[in-house]
Amino acid sequence: LTAYLQTIDRPTNALPLPGDATLCWIAWVPLILLVRRVAPRRAFLLGWLAGTVHWLFSLHWLLALAHNGGPFILVLLGEVALSVYLGIYWGLFAQADAFLHGLARDRPLPTTAAHLAEPFLWIGCDWLRSWLLTGFPWNLPAVALSPAHPLAQTAALGGAIAVSWPILTANGLVATLLDRFGHTLFRRPL
Repeated sequence: LTAYLQTIDRPTNALPLPGDATLCWIAWVPLILLVRRVAPRRAFLLGWLAGTVHWLFSLHWLLALAHNGGPFILVLLGEVALSVYLGIYWGLFAQADAFLHGLARDRPLPTTAAHLAEPFLWIGCDWLRSWLLTGFPWNLPAVALSPAHPLAQTAALGGAIAVSWPILTANGLVATLLDRFGHTLFRRPL
């Protein structure tokens, strides 16, 4: 669900889906809720899988290289390999987040600190993705607000990272509210 929501919230994606920037405020919530409840190793696998699916959708434009004379099978393998690699950064976020929430459950770390760390964990993984090896600074969360959102102006202060931070903070806050109050909000009367 997170992979799908993050794919359609970007106006630059050429999928036959409309870009809807409002989805960026909740797109990470399913992943965050999931990884808060599982062991770090499982969280890595779930994050990696979600990231790989997201990148497969986001990088579909690479298939156009086959129309320019590239062998289709090599282009497809390249897209899949790049998606698998980029999914690792989602896995790293999920693993670190699950680890912090595991510490919070055992109480050496306050739960609030684990929640506040989430945007910084994601931004750190995006920063690594943007610089490691040859870097791939593409499709950061800030892209969802790029058309003309007022928050996009914060890029002047700190680049795309400054625009991504409030998006990720809002997702963490929504996930926390659902964690704490969701059981009463969604309880059905008999």
